[in-house]
Amino acid sequence: MAAWIVVSGAAATLIPSAALAAATTYTATVAGTVTDTNGIALGTAVTWTFTTAGNTAPPVILSRWPPAGATGVAVEEVDSHV
Repeated sequence: MAAWIVVSGAAATLIPSAALAAATTYTATVAGTVTDTNGIALGTAVTWTFTTAGNTAPPVILSRWPPAGATGVAVEEVDSHV
């Protein structure tokens, strides 16, 4: 899978080109030929692995407001629950 590197100051963020699968181990490599804004190369490739979380359960709604079938609900009441 391809990825992009976004640099902000001294930090670099690796952004995958597609969603990562749950409970999967990935290996990321930044080539040693990657250069900074001055054209200086990293020199040596940097490689690491990580594993995504395994929970693939969908979210659960614990409560809702206004309740189903409610009528005459004031706008202020709805706004205060957002």
